[in-house]
This record gives sequence, structure tokens and C-alpha cells, in this order.
Amino acid sequence: LRPRLAFLDKLTIPQEDQRAKETCILGLAGFLKHSKKLVILWSESYIDRVWCVYEFATFMRIHRGERPVQAIPVALPLLLLVHFAWWFAVRNMILFIALGTGDAQNFFPTVLLCSISVFVIFLFTYPCQSLIGMRMTQNLTELN
Repeated sequence: LRPRLAFLDKLTIPQEDQRAKETCILGLAGFLKHSKKLVILWSESYIDRVWCVYEFATFMRIHRGERPVQAIPVALPLLLLVHFAWWFAVRNMILFIALGTGDAQNFFPTVLLCSISVFVIFLFTYPCQSLIGMRMTQNLTELN
């Protein structure tokens, strides 16, 4: 396995020292020239930042669109976390029903309690998933 290298502009280019910042910006094209692909951490404000547009345009100009550009929405990890929390809760409720209903007398109350719990969890997680998903979709469609 070969190590992978990544250049993070915000972390690599000093933001406080104007002279050092200018020197680093002039060297940015060198990093972009040797890059195999450009990964964009997409947020709503990406296009509003001149720095990001400059970096993207420079990458596209150097490689003439022959190297891949990958946009990863910043909200994607949050969406996956909420989605995982929902399925984790459902799995645990099913496991609880399977393990906790050895007694036939407690079967119906256990299933009812678990069903209510899953429904309450759904009421909290589904709106979050929908909102995050719709925002991501809207942001990506605005790229066109």
C-alpha cells in the first residue's frame, strides 16, 4: 500500500501572514498540476468564496477537464449518522423483542412498547433525514 497525500488549502496556506499567503497562492498551481483529482467539500457557500472558484478553475484549466472532480456534500456525514441512528434503534428493538419475549404473557406489551419507541424515534429522525437530504439535493441541483 502506497501512502496517499492530500493538500488541504485552508490548513496549508497561512491566513494571517499576507506575504506568506501570497507566496503559497502563487505555488498553488504546482500542487494542482500534480494532483490526480480534485475533491471538493461542497457546502452552500462554496461558490461564494473566490478562493474556491479560483482553485476549481485552475484545476480545470491545467488538466483541461481530463482529471476527475469529486464533490462531497459537507452534510453527508450528518445525514448518514441520523440514518444510522434510526436503523440502529430499529435493530435493537427487534433484538429486544426476540430476546425479551420468552414469556407469552409479556409478548404483546413488549411488542407494543417497542413499536411505540420505534415510532417516536422515527418522528425525530425522519424530519432530520428529509431536511438534510432535500438541502443536499437543492445545493447539488443549483450547480447546473
